[in-house]
Amino acid sequence: PFDEHVNVWFGLGDQVSVPTTFTTEVPWAVGVDEELFKVTDIGKGMTIMWMRWKAGDSGDRQERWPSTPPLVEVEGKFSKVYDPRDAGQDFDDPTTWLWSENQALVVLDVLTQNPFRPYQEKNLLLTLFSDAANVCDEVVTNRDLSTNMRYSVAGTLIFNGTELEDLVEPILMAGASNLTRVAGRLGIVPGSYQTSTYTLTDVVGDIKYSTQKAANDLPTQVKVSYTSRDRNYEPAELEPYNIPNALTLDGGVDKVVEFSLSWIPIATQAMRVRNILANQARRQVSIEVLAPPSAIKVIGGATVTSNFPSPYTR
Repeated sequence: PFDEHVNVWFGLGDQVSVPTTFTTEVPWAVGVDEELFKVTDIGKGMTIMWMRWKAGDSGDRQERWPSTPPLVEVEGKFSKVYDPRDAGQDFDDPTTWLWSENQALVVLDVLTQNPFRPYQEKNLLLTLFSDAANVCDEVVTNRDLSTNMRYSVAGTLIFNGTELEDLVEPILMAGASNLTRVAGRLGIVPGSYQTSTYTLTDVVGDIKYSTQKAANDLPTQVKVSYTSRDRNYEPAELEPYNIPNALTLDGGVDKVVEFSLSWIPIATQAMRVRNILANQARRQVSIEVLAPPSAIKVIGGATVTSNFPSPYTR
C-alpha cells in the first residue's frame, strides 16, 4: 500500500543540499510558511532522514495510514565508536572508528564525545575499557541454545544539558558495570566475576563495619523493564524475580524494588543484569579498613580475599 506514496532521502553528514522536493513543494516563506524548508536546512555533519508521505485516495487512505500523522520508527547503525583494542583505530580520528553495540565502548564514547565535559585520552584508563569490552563481547549460550553477546546496548542519547553522570548511568546499568578512578584517571569495572587479586590478612588500626540498609529495607523481589528488540524496541517487562531465600529470611514480607534497564535490547541480558542488581540490593554491611603498603596495587573495583570476622558474630 505504500508503493509511490513514500519517499526517503538519507544524508550521511556530507550532504551539500536539501532534497529539491522539499524546497520546491514545501518551501519556506517569510511570514507565511516559516516552519517549512529552507535551502540552508542541510544539517551538514549530521545523519539526517527526510521523508515525504503522500496521503493518496480517500478510499484506501485509512488502510495506508491508520494513524495521522504516521508513526515512523528508524533502526540503524548510526553511531561509530572508538575501540582501543583495534590498532587500526585512532582516538583522535573518528573516520577510523566503527559501529558497535558493545556496552563498554558506548560508555567510553559518551565520556569522550559529550559536548560539555569530554574526557581526553590522557584522563582515561583505556586498558580497563578494553578489558570490559572483551567481557561484553563474550558469547553467552542461553537455555534454548541460542547465543548473544554478554552486554550489548541499543538506544538514543540526547545531550540535553543533563549531568554527564546521569546520562551515562543507564548505559552503565546495561552491563552491570561501574566507573572507577585510579590516580585521577577514569576506568570501568565490568559486570562479571573478577578473580581475587590480593589477600588482605593484616590491617592498620580497627575494622569499621557500617550498615548500608536497615534489614526492613532490603528487597525480596525485583521487577525489571527493558527495551525489547524482538518487539520493535517497545518497552517490555520480565517476570518478577524472587530473590532466593530473601522472603524467608525477612519473615515472609514482600518488598519490591524496580529497575528500568532501557538500554538493554535482549531479554536474557536483562535477566543477567537483574540477578546482579538483586544481589547488590541485598548488601547490608560495608567494611572499611586501612590496608598496609602491600595493597597499593589494588584498584577500585578489584576483588580482595580477606579473613575478617563476620559483622554478625562480633
